[in-house]
Amino acid sequence: MNQDMLLKTAAAGVVLAVFGGFFLFKFVVGGQSLQSEGVRVIEHWLKYEPQRADWKDLKAFARGDWTDEEVGRRASAIPFEIVSVRRHGWNDRYVVRVELRYPEGAPPGTPSVRYFRMRYSAARGWRLTSETGALNYYLALIP
Repeated sequence: MNQDMLLKTAAAGVVLAVFGGFFLFKFVVGGQSLQSEGVRVIEHWLKYEPQRADWKDLKAFARGDWTDEEVGRRASAIPFEIVSVRRHGWNDRYVVRVELRYPEGAPPGTPSVRYFRMRYSAARGWRLTSETGALNYYLALIP
């Protein structure tokens, strides 16, 4: 009986180690890809932000009706730089805090820190779903 209990305990330990390793791997890989792929997604969101107000144009862009010259012309003319990116969240749903710097000065009313809801999938990568506020960033720490 003692040997049977020891065997069950060892098996449970192995199962817990495998799950723990999987979640640690997922956390590390997601964090590394946020600094590369995730930043590109955020840059794209910010660069084409002025066009999202016009849904007709957004639908044309999604269909691929725009030429490369038109995409470049419609891009935001305000240069910006992403200084830092941090995330809070669980289960592949995150709120990301982005610090921005504007080399030529920020336009009036433009915040230097912005928050975005993002999702991560190993198969699909990072997706930015919406912009949110600072409160949601800190609440995302709570599982």
